[in-house]
Amino acid sequence: MKRFLFAYRVVSTGTEGEFSVAMPDEEAAHKAIKARVADIEMTEEEDIEIGDLLKVLDLKDNYYECEGCT
Repeated sequence: MKRFLFAYRVVSTGTEGEFSVAMPDEEAAHKAIKARVADIEMTEEEDIEIGDLLKVLDLKDNYYECEGCT
């Protein structure tokens, strides 16, 4: 598994950002990222433009919990 970081833009507002998704390969990540960004931005998938792949990180066997989860 790898974490893929993509740039994105919300067409209706012009808002730009970055969002990552953990997937086995880039193709699967590219298919999943638009729906996840649309959910976070509370808009429709058609309102999201996915930009460049900015970074690929190898996921390790590390697990971290935030203070609220522990």
